[in-house]
Amino acid sequence: MPIKLNHEKITTTRSDPDPSTWTPEMVSLVTNLRRLQPTALLAIVPQCVTRLNNSDANVGAAIAQLQDQLDYIIVQYYNNPPCSYPYGFNFDDWKTNFKGKIAVGLAGDWTSAIAGGYLNAGELQAVYDMVKNDSQFGGFSVYDVSSSNPPAFDWQ
Repeated sequence: MPIKLNHEKITTTRSDPDPSTWTPEMVSLVTNLRRLQPTALLAIVPQCVTRLNNSDANVGAAIAQLQDQLDYIIVQYYNNPPCSYPYGFNFDDWKTNFKGKIAVGLAGDWTSAIAGGYLNAGELQAVYDMVKNDSQFGGFSVYDVSSSNPPAFDWQ
């Protein structure tokens, strides 16, 4: 039986930094993925910086519109000094934005977090102590490019 996708005509302006212009595409993509593979694990990875309405500056309203279709979100808490530990760790803000499991996205190496947010062992323990008993805490997700070409390193 052929798979039939839900193709909607969506007009976007790619140079527009407002995520509302591409929210319909994200919603359509996740909806189709969920329909095609109901058992797949689906997540969105917003950056920790939030707007006044508590939505992410990059994925906008997509998380709110996909509450029932996402298994979890991974909030990027590195390269975002305003909301990275210890300056403004905002896990509680994300709990109001998403009702499911929330993974704390961390950098595995300082080269992955050149704008800040890499946590040493003591800082990681402090973050863990803050969230470990929260029913929405879904673990840690580690982004690690330490084995690849670090941003400030020139192979030549």
